[in-house]
This record gives sequence, structure tokens and C-alpha cells, in this order.
Amino acid sequence: RVLELGAGTGLVAIALALEGAHVCATDGNPKVLVGARANIDGAGPLVGSVRTEVFDWNSPEDLRKIQEQGPWDAIVGSDLVYPGNAGRGCVNSNEVKPPADETLLSLLAALASPGMTFILALKDRTGELGRFEAIAAEPDRGWSLSRAAPESIMPEFRNASQVAVLHLTRKAA
Repeated sequence: RVLELGAGTGLVAIALALEGAHVCATDGNPKVLVGARANIDGAGPLVGSVRTEVFDWNSPEDLRKIQEQGPWDAIVGSDLVYPGNAGRGCVNSNEVKPPADETLLSLLAALASPGMTFILALKDRTGELGRFEAIAAEPDRGWSLSRAAPESIMPEFRNASQVAVLHLTRKAA
């Protein structure tokens, strides 16, 4: 049972379901999920399954719904922390969202049980990778952080200074 944050086109969910995972693919944008659903439906027979669901990280109601569907064996996401999504104003409000990395880590703390792993693929566009790693590694955050070995990443994406696959494992309380 895998929770995907930021499903986008649905490609990661499809790949996981082809390997037998049962995936809840989420995105904050319902229009994005329409496209993801079309891709999932067009992928042919899956060993596992994929369902799609709107999940606004700043919605306590959405968080509660996702928590009720857990526990999750793993959480995955790619390109969830980038400069364009940090500090945006909330829809129909003057409220300013906290930086994306802070929002993501708070969200993960609410979703992850001890021993659960979150896998994040991230391209470092303007230094956000180092910031995210530093914040996630703070002792009071409760995460064990490691990077996937470069040889486990496809050769064309092995530029370690720009692309990383991070594993965050939730420590016991």
C-alpha cells in the first residue's frame, strides 16, 4: 500500500502498480488527476491497482481522509519541493503558505508511522535540495535520511549535484 504525493501524469503510480503495489495517487489539482486517470486507464492491465484522490496539503479535512486510509507501507513523491511552490498565497485568501519543504515535512510527520520510508526524487534547481536535506536531518524532526547510491539512478540522471533520490525513514518516537 503506497501513497503517492503529487501524482502529476500518473507515471510513478503506474510503474508501482505494474510491480503489484496498490497505490493511492494524490494531487492537489483535480484537473491534473483527470489526466493521470486517463494515463492509468490507458496503461493496460496492472498487477496492483491505482486510485486517484485530490489531496490539498493545507486542508485538515483532506489530511484526515488520507490518514484514515492508512497506514501506508511507503510514501513516494517526485519534484515536490521547488522554488515555484514555496510561499504561494492560498487560493481565495491573503494567507501565505509556509515554504514547501516545511509543509512537506509536517505532512509526512502526520502520515508516517515509525519505520515507514518516504522516497523523494528531486532535481535541485536553485539550492532547495540542500535546504530540504538540512531541515529533514534536524534531530527533532524524527527522520533518518539517506541518499540513494548514484549507481542506482539511471545513467542520464546521475548528476549527483542536480538529481537525488532521498530515503527518509521515520524514527520511533
